[in-house]
Amino acid sequence: MGGEFLKITQDTWQGIAHLQPFHLLGNQQAIKYPHRIALALLWCTFGDDFSADSLGNWLNFNNGFKNKINSRLNQDLNNKNLRQLWQRGQAPLTSSMGRLFDGIAALIGLITQVTFEGQAAIALEAQIMPNLTEEYYPLTLNNKEKNLAVDWRPLIKAITTEDRNKTNLIATKFHNSLVNLIITIAQQQGIEKVALGEVAFKIVICLPVPLLPSKKLVFLLCSLENYRPTTVPFAWVNC
Repeated sequence: MGGEFLKITQDTWQGIAHLQPFHLLGNQQAIKYPHRIALALLWCTFGDDFSADSLGNWLNFNNGFKNKINSRLNQDLNNKNLRQLWQRGQAPLTSSMGRLFDGIAALIGLITQVTFEGQAAIALEAQIMPNLTEEYYPLTLNNKEKNLAVDWRPLIKAITTEDRNKTNLIATKFHNSLVNLIITIAQQQGIEKVALGEVAFKIVICLPVPLLPSKKLVFLLCSLENYRPTTVPFAWVNC
């Protein structure tokens, strides 16, 4: 499903953490139209009334629907079929980090439709401003049957307290959050060598050092030994 953290030794391997799953409303349509992922993230975080009051104002639902994202979110908000899919748990689940990138990019108004894999993640990455902030959003690690579940709901709540127009700040703090997550899990497990597999993780970790958002996190990240596929055309951290 993606979004997995694996601990591997010479003799065996075990899953130690995974991204808490969320729904793909409309299955493949959610991948093509990532505002549906944003909708699922909001429903899972705030419940049925997420569009009310201050959160509705943040999304500009009460301000003339200034862009396509808001309009499409509003349309799907009132789509009874999608709501029933979510309420009944009938939409497929994913723990893909890439889909989380898609949802965040749509949530802050960067993209309305995806035409190729990684498009939303690239749009989100392009908003990073190096040295803008050392801050990151909270991600909670919950114990789930000998495996840690990465709860992204505190991150969604924190993002909705920001000025939605400050996409550079939100994107920078979001990437900081994921780098901090990897460092935290590695430190908890006593891991000193990290192999990167999922493309979204590569985008986070593999930016050239001058482009990584947080100098403090760069220092901690570079204390880990990074392994990666040599055929993937990304620029890797050079520590």
